[in-house]
Amino acid sequence: MKLTVDMLSEKERNERQQALYIDWKSKVELIEMAVNLIMDKEVRELIEYRFIKGHPRKAAVVKFRLVTDRSVDRWIDEGVESIASTLKLMGPIT
Repeated sequence: MKLTVDMLSEKERNERQQALYIDWKSKVELIEMAVNLIMDKEVRELIEYRFIKGHPRKAAVVKFRLVTDRSVDRWIDEGVESIASTLKLMGPIT
């Protein structure tokens, strides 16, 4: 979504693209805010590395090699739960 928003922000848009741009831009901003609100620094860094930057799970396990792969999975679960809770509070998820 972020790549599409970035691409559409740099060019002239037709009516359909404009509607998509407005909708996705607000969603991307909310998700980025929710990620930034994750309290645990390691969890936030892992979520950014894995999902925002788009690296596969295996690469995340290698990068965060000081912990076990099960800990990486647990951190991902914690981060996703934190993001979901924030989005529930902000309104996009009911």
